[in-house]
Amino acid sequence: MNSPAARLANILKRLLEANKNISTKDALAPILGSADGVEFARSFGYLIGLPQQVAAAVTNAADPDHDDVDWYLQWRPTVDRALSQAWAFTSAVHSVQQLYSSNDIIYLEACGNLLGRARIEPRIAPETLDDLWQKTQDLRDDLFNAEDLPADLKSFMLDQLEGILRAFREFIIRGPEALAEAINQAVGATVTSRIMPRIQESPEAQPWWKKFSVQIALITSLIGIPGTVLALPPAYQAAVEAISPSAEAGRPTSTIVIDQSVNIELDQSPSEDDSAPSHP
Repeated sequence: MNSPAARLANILKRLLEANKNISTKDALAPILGSADGVEFARSFGYLIGLPQQVAAAVTNAADPDHDDVDWYLQWRPTVDRALSQAWAFTSAVHSVQQLYSSNDIIYLEACGNLLGRARIEPRIAPETLDDLWQKTQDLRDDLFNAEDLPADLKSFMLDQLEGILRAFREFIIRGPEALAEAINQAVGATVTSRIMPRIQESPEAQPWWKKFSVQIALITSLIGIPGTVLALPPAYQAAVEAISPSAEAGRPTSTIVIDQSVNIELDQSPSEDDSAPSHP
């Protein structure tokens, strides 16, 4: 799902397959993967904004000499009506399902094909995403049960990991943007909290910090932008270097190194979604 169009098509397809007699909220909640009511409200807000995001991306990516934007966006009126109806959370989801059809999903998939060719996002394999999510979840669980590090440092790392896990749950709607935001927050919090001296003073915390910073490095690599290190301000880059697991006290690093072959300059080369229909 390497574009907002592909993500919207996926959500609408799954919603169309839901039991028509359950409420709209009960149908949407497992699709959006929200952990609680607050997350559901947040995710639903992003869902409502997806059609406009797709339309803007398609308009920007389309070749005016070869692509008929109106053809690509034929799904827009019906999908807008369906999502407006989805606000009635307690109503049967059938009231939403009857407002759009599989044809609208086909046009959305065509938009996804167009945006995939335009490479507006890095292509991330589902199995890679699942594996990294599981590793982050495992680290969070291990850290939660740890009894060998100061409470303030433990709380700091848990807070950042919870934000990253929420970003994984939001990936179905927001894609890499959610993870980028979570990493921004984690690195920013590292700077503003001035926590690094505390880490360096605590032998008990250092092994946990290394595991934490490796996860930051892996996720940063996953959302790396082709041809650049990261499209982020220099202050962010300096903070990333500060929390790199390869950094030693008094010796800054030049990049986040995960192993001998992977760093934040990963070459992400998205390929076309061959399953999506092409313009006739």
